[in-house]
Amino acid sequence: MGENEHLNNSSLNPKARASAKTDEVTGLYNPRHFIERLAESCEKYETAQKPFSLLLINMDHFKEYNDTLGYAEGDKLLRESVMLINSYCRESDLVCRYGADEFAVILYNWNKNNAARHAGRLREAFYFRFRIYKVKITASIGMASFPEDALTKEDLLSAAEMALAKSKKSGGDEFNCAPSRRDDPPPMDSHPRKDPPPDDPYPSNVPPSRCPPALSSGNAREIPRDSGTQQSDDPEK
Repeated sequence: MGENEHLNNSSLNPKARASAKTDEVTGLYNPRHFIERLAESCEKYETAQKPFSLLLINMDHFKEYNDTLGYAEGDKLLRESVMLINSYCRESDLVCRYGADEFAVILYNWNKNNAARHAGRLREAFYFRFRIYKVKITASIGMASFPEDALTKEDLLSAAEMALAKSKKSGGDEFNCAPSRRDDPPPMDSHPRKDPPPDDPYPSNVPPSRCPPALSSGNAREIPRDSGTQQSDDPEK
């Protein structure tokens, strides 16, 4: 970074500095700010000792949607997707745009099992919300947890990206977890649900007898609980 560029950035007013951190289409934080916050989260674990999980969400068939309906409709779809993701996140979580058709979510103070359940519900929500569109949009999700799956920012991001790649390779509309550093089997997606998720903000679009194809293959099983003390569904406990 040149001297003039540094001076220009440091002299920006608060509104301009905030704009430099956000994506203009979705209003979310941009990839650069996401990486900065991810690094901070890893560093804070040393003192806070609170786990967190990283979700990478890729919108399946987004390029086809853009090519078929145009970029203006694609931007509108991105904003609808942001509303859906935000409805499944707490104010304390961080939602960022990570790529043209990709989002990154940091779920703070959530262990791996609870975050995996949440990611499975979010994948279902995408299916139910956008399956009636002219180009059906679904979500592929990869998840990795700190410190269970990685001990550095780079390794955590790499683990989540590998889990996402596995979901995409299977044809999309799938959720996968990174394997833990202890080589335990990763948590699986939740049981197939014939009704919409209970907190789905768009239940009127969901036929009562249809379940997502990615969960109806017979391979889905309940997320395993840790042995010993049972984890609370409340991430703060």
